[in-house]
This record gives sequence, C-alpha cells and structure tokens, in this order.
Amino acid sequence: MTKEKVTPKDKSSGAVASIISEEIALLKLLFLSSGIPIVLAFAFWILLVNSSVQACAIFDRPGLYWLWPPNLMYYPLLLSSNYSHSEVCLFLAINCVLSTLFMLWLAWRIRHEITRTPHYFEPGFLYISLFIFVLSVLSASVNFKVYSSHFNFSLAAPMSLNIVKSFILITGFYLSLGAILAKGVRYFRFQQYVNRI
Repeated sequence: MTKEKVTPKDKSSGAVASIISEEIALLKLLFLSSGIPIVLAFAFWILLVNSSVQACAIFDRPGLYWLWPPNLMYYPLLLSSNYSHSEVCLFLAINCVLSTLFMLWLAWRIRHEITRTPHYFEPGFLYISLFIFVLSVLSASVNFKVYSSHFNFSLAAPMSLNIVKSFILITGFYLSLGAILAKGVRYFRFQQYVNRI
C-alpha cells in the first residue's frame, strides 16, 4: 500500500477550507446572537404598545436619549408633530432599548473577537460593513420628513412604520460597527501573532 504525498498545494487548500469553515461558523454565531437584541426589543415594543404610559414614565427624560443619540435630534420635531405624546415616547423608548441591547451585543462581539486565536486576517466583509456603517450614520442624521418617504422617517407615516425603519437603521448601524471593530481587533492581534513567530 502506497502513501500519498501531501504537497504544499494540498496543505494550503486545506488551510483555506479551514478558514472558510471557521468564517461560516462565525457568521452563523453572529447571525443568531444579533437576533437576540432584535427579538427582545420587539417583545418590549409589544409590551409597551398596550401601556405606552409606562414608556413615557420611563423614557420621557432627555438624559436617556443619548442611548441612541439621534433621539436628541428627533425629539423636538416629534413634540411639535401630530403624533400623540405616548407615540413619541414609544418611538424614543424603542430606540433606546434596542440601542442599549445592541451595545451589550457589541461588547460581547468585541470580547469574542479578543478571545479568538488570530491565525489569519481576511478583510472579508469589511468594505460592505464600512458602506453600511456610513449609510446608517447618514440616514440617522436625517430628521423626519414632512412628506411620505419609503426610506426616511416620515411625519406622514404611522409611528409603527417609523419604528420598523428605526429597527432596520439601528440594527444596520451596530452590526456594521461590530464588524468593523472586530476586523480591527483581529488585524491588531494577527500582527502580534505574526511578530511572535
């Protein structure tokens, strides 16, 4: 029985396959873990829809709006809009809760990246993440429009539609920020790993 020779090409293709399977496992983990803040915030929304007075009691404090900084820009315009005070409180509360949950997810994401072994660095989704990050920052800095809009927040739309848009915006912001910071941590740790070899 003859042994097959393992060539450097075989080794490199095995390493590439290992990297790809590791990245796929990481993407699955991130996809599942990022769903947790969304599900919890959605449950919070369902709870507060019927008791929006509680949302106002908890979140009708401008000091809490920094949890999602664009709230500071939205608040004055929403107060002078046709939305009820409880709808405004609900919108701001959902933003604060979802943003806070994603801040916790972001801390976990960075910690997870720090504890991984940095055998390689691949930019991967970095450019897409940068694009989504810039797009979400620009979108968050645009205030409510008076007219109906498919993409921007609109004073002519029901508040529930604006909350759904906010869910998408906040999720895109934190997922892309998490990817960018994680790639930065991985690059830094990979450089340290290479220098030790």
